[in-house]
Amino acid sequence: MSDVTPFLTVTQFQAMFPRTLDATEQQLCGLLLQAAANWIIDPIRRPDLAGTQDPGAQLVSFEVTRDVLLPGQHRGQSQYTRQAGDRIVSFSLVQASAMLDFTPLHKQALGLSMVATARGHFDKPPPAPPLWNPAWNMGNYPVWADVAGPRSDPSGWNEPLG
Repeated sequence: MSDVTPFLTVTQFQAMFPRTLDATEQQLCGLLLQAAANWIIDPIRRPDLAGTQDPGAQLVSFEVTRDVLLPGQHRGQSQYTRQAGDRIVSFSLVQASAMLDFTPLHKQALGLSMVATARGHFDKPPPAPPLWNPAWNMGNYPVWADVAGPRSDPSGWNEPLG
């Protein structure tokens, strides 16, 4: 997917970023923007956005890249703690293995569903078999009407047989 064009260039990103990026950060920014575009245009997500300048995709690309590059002066450190009197400020920085974090809000901005849906074509199920098949008749056993004979009339049922 290296032939995918990122939604933002490094220059466009730097114009929106709150500080100036050094040369190393600019290279990393280019890679992050490329990786964000690859994630967005993946065939299971939004392949229809390839080659477009979709504002939602641009915003998402900016935000996920910004979140990685924001630490700036604390780059290379995993945690930071500062104490001033009784107050302590501490935070942990993102590691390279967890760089691009696409939150549910990012997915919503891209128009991706937050709920799994069935994919594929499901045919109409075959009709259910009948509860009783006439072929399942009891063989050569007589039916009640044959046994009753002429007394099948309900008015004579109380009379003794014979």
